[in-house]
Amino acid sequence: MKRKKNILIDFLWGIASALLFSRLIVDISFALGFPFMLPEIFWIPVLWIYRKHLKYHLNYSCVYVFAASLFFLFVISVLLGEFTFVAILQTLRGYLYLLLSFSYFYNQKIFNIDRALCVISGALFGWILSALANFKLVLTTPANASSDAVSSYTGNIPALILALAIPFIWNKGRYFGLFIALVGIIIFLSGMRRLIVVAVLAITLLLIVDLCTGRLKRKYLVMLGVTSLLIVVSYSFVADYLAVNAPLYHRRLIEKSEVGYNGDSNSSDAFRYETILNFGDMVRDDLYPKGFVSKRSIDGLIYIDFPIYEMSHMLGIPIFIVLMICFFHRIYWHFRNYKNYGIKESALCVVSSVSMVVLLFIEGSFLNYPFATPFTGGLLARIFSNKNLIK
Repeated sequence: MKRKKNILIDFLWGIASALLFSRLIVDISFALGFPFMLPEIFWIPVLWIYRKHLKYHLNYSCVYVFAASLFFLFVISVLLGEFTFVAILQTLRGYLYLLLSFSYFYNQKIFNIDRALCVISGALFGWILSALANFKLVLTTPANASSDAVSSYTGNIPALILALAIPFIWNKGRYFGLFIALVGIIIFLSGMRRLIVVAVLAITLLLIVDLCTGRLKRKYLVMLGVTSLLIVVSYSFVADYLAVNAPLYHRRLIEKSEVGYNGDSNSSDAFRYETILNFGDMVRDDLYPKGFVSKRSIDGLIYIDFPIYEMSHMLGIPIFIVLMICFFHRIYWHFRNYKNYGIKESALCVVSSVSMVVLLFIEGSFLNYPFATPFTGGLLARIFSNKNLIK
């Protein structure tokens, strides 16, 4: 009975992590007269219900270091005055949750990986509910409307990576099949081509890590083969359905994806390639920390699409390079730890950390949105942990 209760609570916790920061809560916040989105208020009853299940404690050494670092970056941001005070606070909020989560999970002993899977299941299900509401709006958008009238729906990308990696590494086939299906639904409803890249990247990394360590599981190759076959068979049906019922969505998800698969590029892809190639010119003035950036303006979109620019601007190129060297060292350390000693969480750290490096060039929501940054902080905490890794 207690186990079923814990499963339900963890699942609801995951749903809350998605829905309480969704557009539904944005609408409620403004309807109640809040001057800006403040979903944290709606977290109070959730935390009260969940309080007995939070068994770990914050690592206060991390808290003090991170608090000083955030305050330092905040002061620099205000003094330089590049962005508005409110925009700086909005960016600070995401990093605050990230670092609190890091302090909570760093070197902690996690007893039950199944409970983490329940939270992830809830997070994905909540993402589907939120994206479904957005997709209903898409279906009512006229075909002659502007392309800007249709927006993709960003969700918890770190949870998506965990959803694919944990069942694969811990050999939980039922969860893996379930999460593959949920990820497919999310990609369809969200309209984000980047999710396809993230999902394929995570699966590819899982196969490479297991192949290099001699632990490749054949049943997952069969499951992935069946999934690929289903995608091929259903692709034309899905494309035709979107072309008829949601033409703008079809243009965003299907046509642009086909252009990329054929080796061509569209205007948005060309902009991405050009931005990456001009990285050196764009960050040549970022030799010292300049603090938090604004992600709420048109100019701030580059920081969302290319978070590597945000990191270099916020920390300065020298500090950013040092941190990336440390990060790659942790990838190497975890790979050896999994290969030599079979520590399963190290395999998870390799997959998640390499995925994060790639995300720095394509998608910054994992460093931005409050529903995603706690997951990011937890992943980073485990990547930099040296003890109590799950075997």
